[in-house]
Amino acid sequence: MRRQYLISNYNIYIQTYRFIRNYAYNYKSRIYRTLATALIIALTATPARAEVTVLLHGLLGSSYSWEKSGAIDALNESGWRRAGRIQVIDGGEIILSAPTNNSTDINLNQNKFIYLADIRSLISLEKQAAELELILTTVSSQHPDEPIYLVGHSAGGVVARMVVVANNIPNIRALITIASPHLGSPYANLAYDIATLPYPLRIIPKMLANKKYKTLRRSRAMIRGLIVARPNSMLYWLNRQQHPDINYISIVRNQLFSEIKKALVPLWSQDMNRVAALQGKSSVIPTYAPHAITVDDGYLLGDILNMLTKTRPLFTQ
Repeated sequence: MRRQYLISNYNIYIQTYRFIRNYAYNYKSRIYRTLATALIIALTATPARAEVTVLLHGLLGSSYSWEKSGAIDALNESGWRRAGRIQVIDGGEIILSAPTNNSTDINLNQNKFIYLADIRSLISLEKQAAELELILTTVSSQHPDEPIYLVGHSAGGVVARMVVVANNIPNIRALITIASPHLGSPYANLAYDIATLPYPLRIIPKMLANKKYKTLRRSRAMIRGLIVARPNSMLYWLNRQQHPDINYISIVRNQLFSEIKKALVPLWSQDMNRVAALQGKSSVIPTYAPHAITVDDGYLLGDILNMLTKTRPLFTQ
């Protein structure tokens, strides 16, 4: 009988994972992925139980962002199958759509589910968090007592952390954020200043970009929640709240020196270790990619989730 090892500190797995990837996750090489996964499996036991992952999009995105990027297909390769798409419409009604038919979902692990969450991204972060909590309550009712792994991209990572801090969904086991502005974004400060220009100064941006400026004006409450953390700001308050004892993983976008000033979310804002209440509690995985979700994120998430759930991933040929 093959000897198996159970290690409770998942940060050890993450650090081993980072060492193998040499601080730059290379998805194009299937050999690297397979070797890393093999080592992870060697370090973990493999109990069979249902596991649930909920993916949340970022600002101006939707659940289709995960589909169009190819990230969902990459997760399929790691054995995770679509369970459905969940959205909240006006009035708080929940709509659960059946998963789209996809041949890659056939014969995948029947105990590993992916739910795609859709929330309105132009409303305030507090209202977005309320919608996400409704979605997670629905997921939890579908899978009572089963662990939930929450993944948020960009601003979605901040919204997901707000729900984690509220601690009303007891079965959340991990929070994974991708390029999320946990300490805010200077671009949000600039956008908020433009969005709140008094009349007649606002006439100028309205003339230059009417539709975009109207969208900016409608999203003032949301943008305000993403300004750089400072006293009396939402992020300053959030970052000092008690966070539950779960796994925190920050997937950050490394930036070349020439790109730092142009970065939508600065590198220093993406690391949850810089959150006052989480210092030293988050594992960090650097990646080299644009801000948007990519197919490579799907491969990385597949490896991380299989590591956290301690199950053998199923790679398709």
